[in-house]
Amino acid sequence: MRSGYKLRLFAAAAAALILCVLFALWYPGYMRKYRLETCEKARRVLEYTYTHKVEAALTANGGREVDVDYEKLLQESYRECFGRTPGEDGRISGICRGGGTWTTTIDPETHHIRTVCDADGHGAVQTFVNEPFQYVQ
Repeated sequence: MRSGYKLRLFAAAAAALILCVLFALWYPGYMRKYRLETCEKARRVLEYTYTHKVEAALTANGGREVDVDYEKLLQESYRECFGRTPGEDGRISGICRGGGTWTTTIDPETHHIRTVCDADGHGAVQTFVNEPFQYVQ
C-alpha cells in the first residue's frame, strides 16, 4: 500500500513539473506579445488624440492650416494621454512596457504624426497618411 502512495506522489510531482516547464516556455512569448500590443495601443491613443485636437483646431479657425500650432497640439496630446511630454528631440521613454523609447515626428506637409518605438519588433505607428484632416465648416 505504501508503494502506491509513493507512485501517486511521484506522478503528481511529475505533472506539476511538466506544467511549470510548459508555463515557462509559454510565458515569455505571451509577455512579448502583450508588451507589443500595449505599445501599439498607446501609440494609437496618442494618434487619435492628436488627430482630434488638429481637427478641432481646424474647425475653430475655418480650416486655415497656417494658424494651427501642430507641435503644441502634439505636446498637449502627450500630456493628456501620458501626463508628460517628450524632450526637445521628440523622444520619450517609459511609456512602452517593452522598454522602448518613442520618437514622434510631424510630417511638414500633411501634419500627420509618425511614432516609432525602438523596442524589439515594435516599429512605427502613424496617422492615416492618405486621409486629410477633417474639419466642420
